[in-house]
This record gives sequence, structure tokens and C-alpha cells, in this order.
Amino acid sequence: NTIARHLLQIVPLLLAMARMVGGSYTAAYVAAGTCLFWIILMLLIWLNLAGVSGDASGAYTTAEIVLSFVIAIFAVMVIFKTVTLKSSMPGAGRAIMITIGFGFQAVVIGASLWLLG
Repeated sequence: NTIARHLLQIVPLLLAMARMVGGSYTAAYVAAGTCLFWIILMLLIWLNLAGVSGDASGAYTTAEIVLSFVIAIFAVMVIFKTVTLKSSMPGAGRAIMITIGFGFQAVVIGASLWLLG
């Protein structure tokens, strides 16, 4: 179930990125929210690996650890790109879209763990 779970977990980001490529500012802010979620998750994993926190406890393979750095770099790049957009969307609208992206990603992660272990 690991592959299926990981594929399900990236669906929110893939959906937002597909719309973002089409030029949607709304999707860009949703993507930033999903990326913010992933950055926090990667930080929790790294803190666990460093023995500082057990919030993301588990056994991580070398491939998963390397991938965590790739994910974090990609997420930072998406957020940076989104922050530099010349959007006319009001700040409150941006915050709402980021929150929606973050929340949607959190729900999908939770559902994937519940459904696919």
C-alpha cells in the first residue's frame, strides 16, 4: 500500500500545479498551501531523525530521506514563485486559498493513512 498511499498523498499538489500551469493565481496560492504543509511535514521527519521530536516517528529508508529533501526544495521553490506573483488578489483571498490548500492536503494525508495504512 506504500506506493498507493504516496500517490494519493500528492494528488492535491498535482491538481493545484496543473491549474497553476494554466495561469491560475488561485491555484498558485492553493499550491503554496499544500507546499507549506509538506515543508512542515519534512521538518517533523528531520526532527525525528535527529532525535529531537517523535511527532513523525517511523522507520525511514534512505530513499525516503533523500526524497524528503527533494520535496522540501520543490516546496520552497513553489512558495517562492507564488510569493513573487503579480496578482491582484486581495491579501485575505490569498490567505484563504493558502489555508484551503493546507487543509485539503492535511485531509488527504489523514485519509490516505486511514484508508491505506
